[in-house]
Amino acid sequence: MTNRRHIHIVLDRDAQGNMLEINRAHQSDEFLREDGSLGQTAAVNVTEETLAGLLPIEAKLIAQIAALTDAKAEAENTAATATKAEAEAKAALEAEKTNAATAAEAQAAALAALQSRIDELTAAPTATITYMSDLWRRATDEESVVIESIIASLPAKQRNLLNSVTYLDHSDPQFPDIIAALSQAFSADRANELLAGSQA
Repeated sequence: MTNRRHIHIVLDRDAQGNMLEINRAHQSDEFLREDGSLGQTAAVNVTEETLAGLLPIEAKLIAQIAALTDAKAEAENTAATATKAEAEAKAALEAEKTNAATAAEAQAAALAALQSRIDELTAAPTATITYMSDLWRRATDEESVVIESIIASLPAKQRNLLNSVTYLDHSDPQFPDIIAALSQAFSADRANELLAGSQA
């Protein structure tokens, strides 16, 4: 029969509830922790063979715990990196939106200025005209007779044109001739008064 020598082991639990080996020779049910608190122990007797069998298991568990700890740290680091990347992506997107809005505003302003210039260049000039009815209203009876005689002395084409129109356009090539004829019949000032532009 083989004699087995028994070993006395003192165990305690840490803050996470893990069993810790405190002392293999301690005989008391109480012991003093490093932080000064009093710990309750559980003394168990195991054979050296049993202890030798438990040590590899303990080492394996420690290795697994270490691996899990490393994996957790790596996962936390990955999560932090992803969060940082997400924040940077959001910031870049917001900056791009701001730049796009600024560019759109600048483009709209440029288009508005271009359209304004186009309108300015293509707008029809405001013509100055004198309605024939205003000319006859402004003239006295004596002046009306003179004007009628001037028109009657014109060549047939010009006479018919003057008789058919409702207004005289100051930009018309023949308008200076009409001014000259009235100026000769009356005076330059009176001709300008008679042929002044009509109100719209």
